[in-house]
This record gives sequence, structure tokens and C-alpha cells, in this order.
Amino acid sequence: MWLLFLRDQASIFNRTVKAVESDNINAMEVGHALNSFVQSFESRKKSIFVRYSAKGNGTYSAVDERVSKEEMQDLSRQFYESCIKYIEKWKEQFDHIMIFAWCALDQPPKWKFIETTAKYSATNNHFDLESSDTDLFDQFTYLERYVTEEKIQSWEENGTATDQRWAHQPPLNEYFL
Repeated sequence: MWLLFLRDQASIFNRTVKAVESDNINAMEVGHALNSFVQSFESRKKSIFVRYSAKGNGTYSAVDERVSKEEMQDLSRQFYESCIKYIEKWKEQFDHIMIFAWCALDQPPKWKFIETTAKYSATNNHFDLESSDTDLFDQFTYLERYVTEEKIQSWEENGTATDQRWAHQPPLNEYFL
């Protein structure tokens, strides 16, 4: 039973590691993968999820001992909590850069996210928001016209990496005039 339980949890670890270690991934995508991991374990903890085949005839059993349903639920909850705490600590380094998540171009851009990034950059003396906010908004409107739901769907279907989404040169008269 315990091996089945651990095998099922290992699949989430495996899926996350594969996503994080892929060839074309950026820090925001790593942050999203870690957030997805935590959400998955939060859901499992909340539902006290234990795979049906691990339950046998409705009782939880190990190789040489009987484990009550309450004990199994408590142990599984503790396992989920430990994993969540570990990943939360590990992903702290990504939290401060998640304000750049819109740069992944995996959803249509919204001004409030771009403005938040600009404010962060201005706070760190990388951007003069007061003298550049009008130009920034103009650039946002160009980006908004280019990055549509349809464009994102096309990128997703074609497996277009984030860097290639930015590298494409659209016709100037179509989006920028």
C-alpha cells in the first residue's frame, strides 16, 4: 500500500521535474510549474486522496500490518503537508519574479500586470515610470493587438517557446501603425 501511495505521488514530482528541466523554459514557467505542483498537493491533501487500488477492499493494509483508515488519512495528510512546505521554501526564490509572468505570453496581456512590472522596475531604478508611462502604454496597445487568444492558441498548438513568441517580427502595418 505504501509503495502504491508513494508511486502515485512520485508521478507529480516526475511531471514537475520534466517540465522544469525542459530545454526552452524561463523562470516564470518554472514558477508556474512549482505553483501547479503545490496546487495539486493541496487538492490531494484537502480530499485526503488515496488511490482506490491502494485501499483494497475499503481497508488500508500494508504488507505485514493493518492500518486503519484514520491512520492512513493522517499519514497521507502529513506527507502532503511536508511536500508542500518543502516546495514552498524551494519556490520562494521565484516569487519575486512572478510579476514578470505576463512575459510568457501565454495569455493576452493586461495593462495592470505590465504596469506592476514597470512600477517594480522603477522602484529598483531600472525604469523611469513618470517620463515613460505614455510610451509604455502605447507599446502595450501594440502588444495587445498582436497577442490575441487566437495567436496564443496557435503558439500552443505549434509548441512555440516563449523566446520565439517574442522573436517573431509581425508586419509593422498590421500591429504597429
